[in-house]
Amino acid sequence: MRPDWSRLSQAERDASYDNNRAVANSAVLIEQRNAASAAFRQAHADHLDVPYGMRDREKFDLYPAKRAASPCLVFIHGGYWQRNSREVFAMLVEGVAAHGWSVAIPGYTLAPEASLTQIVTEISRALDWLARNGEAYGIAGPMVLSGWSAGAQLVAMTLDHPRVAAGLAISGVYDLAPIRDTGLNNALKLPTRKSRHCRRFDGPSFTSGWTSHTALPNCRRWSSIQSGFMTRACPQARQACCTRSTAQTISAFSASYDAPTASWWILPES
Repeated sequence: MRPDWSRLSQAERDASYDNNRAVANSAVLIEQRNAASAAFRQAHADHLDVPYGMRDREKFDLYPAKRAASPCLVFIHGGYWQRNSREVFAMLVEGVAAHGWSVAIPGYTLAPEASLTQIVTEISRALDWLARNGEAYGIAGPMVLSGWSAGAQLVAMTLDHPRVAAGLAISGVYDLAPIRDTGLNNALKLPTRKSRHCRRFDGPSFTSGWTSHTALPNCRRWSSIQSGFMTRACPQARQACCTRSTAQTISAFSASYDAPTASWWILPES
């Protein structure tokens, strides 16, 4: 039986969202990831730090495939919307590129400098920029949007972009209500009322900007979402994204507590 979230101490609530503490050798894994990403960026430096907006972190790292028409994986990094950067996830490119895909990794302004609403707007702006300008960098194929943790939530918020053909949300945080009760909210400053960019989601399907399809088949409560899943049928994306190196590097985040009854989901509005 899971503990009742409302009865947990502040320390217990904070610990339930502390992924680094939950993995004994997380510091070593992070160091290895960062070193591998730095080496990959140095070896593939043709289209790095390409601005898509005016703010410091509004930049792309672009890794075009040999064929401009190849699909492009757009990967959004995680870090609870307040840490990490596009640079330290370059190591993910190698496995996807081996299947002949392009990869684009956008950065975004972190909290508290930007609100969650502003971050979502920046990701939308990044996708608009890539749709307009990608061909000039050798990227003209359909976009498959993917992200991990906070990045997976940003995937869910921007799936309705017209150039996005499929989505792969990995280990996402979709119900933000419990986060308001943790130290993470010191930077995020999530409101007690529902944001205008958020709506309640209680079912397995939504149709915002898409033909009707099952979007989040395992999505009932935040504690039931334990791993990545495709949001639209796309076998090629599943094959390319679920490479051995990717699977070893990104572990599924699984919440272990029952969330409060009053909560809301973060998904595209209709």
